[in-house]
Amino acid sequence: MIPVILILDQDVKITEALCPLFADEDIRLRRADSLKQALEIVHREIVVTIVLGDVIPPPDIPSALMRLKSAAPYAVKILLVHSNDLARSVSALNSGEIFRLIVRPWEPEMLRQTIKDALYRHEVVLALKEADEATLRSLGQAIELKDPYTKGHCDRVAGFALLIGKALHLTPEQLTDIRHGSWLHDCGKIGVPENILNFQGELDHPDFEVLKMHPTWGAEVARQANLQTGVINAILHHHERYDGHGYPAGLKGDDIPLEARIVTVADVYDAITTRRPYREQVYSLSEAMDIISSMAGTFLDPDLVRIFLARINQPGLGPPPTEPAPESPLWTH
Repeated sequence: MIPVILILDQDVKITEALCPLFADEDIRLRRADSLKQALEIVHREIVVTIVLGDVIPPPDIPSALMRLKSAAPYAVKILLVHSNDLARSVSALNSGEIFRLIVRPWEPEMLRQTIKDALYRHEVVLALKEADEATLRSLGQAIELKDPYTKGHCDRVAGFALLIGKALHLTPEQLTDIRHGSWLHDCGKIGVPENILNFQGELDHPDFEVLKMHPTWGAEVARQANLQTGVINAILHHHERYDGHGYPAGLKGDDIPLEARIVTVADVYDAITTRRPYREQVYSLSEAMDIISSMAGTFLDPDLVRIFLARINQPGLGPPPTEPAPESPLWTH
């Protein structure tokens, strides 16, 4: 059965504009002018992406999302809104139920690319559900392609995180969760536009707020795929800070799951020892270690920092000598 992109909007021009753009794709576009009709389509066809437009009034979006999720749990949803409804729609985006929000007037190519990204997310969720280790790692590497500055990032983070996990004598199951969480910690970036990921310089507030959603979006993907709790924790909380000033939940100290605290140390270390689009300064190994040490108790768990620094100076475990490293602020992106 051919997969379906479902458009819930009164404007037939959306479907008309998208049809030629997807003419060469093995996919079908369908339109519904009511939630009832949409649910009928969902029950009889394979709907992989849903564009919610003006058929659903903003106050009814949460209940409509619940009904659509019940009927098509893995369908990725895009919300198309008018600017005056934007504030009332943000909660749906923040909940993780909406993959991307587009404010009218829409442009056909932008909507097409957003739908293409949504189709990719759908593939990721299904792949994760059946994934072996090779597939999980490959997915992490594929996600890196959205951001050329992070090539090899997931493998390096996994190596650094496992260095800490093994020093703590964690169980094989915990180490597996940390490895998988390291590979997938940035999987939510499939929902972040590439112009934000690759922006040269410091992001403005609205764009940074979009970027800050990637842990929540990634955790939702992992939940849909029924991954282990430890993996979800690493994805969701790898931007929490030990002092409670991180995101998305503002957790503090040991309230941050251990898997996330470990992955955060590894993630930050890799961020300051590799090139990023928003900083250029190169640090030596000793300078990078000093920076990590200075973050203990604020950004990072001080006990994990101590363990990490005791081991990272071993031969072969420092930053690659050919990789430039960034200057502070350290892990903005």
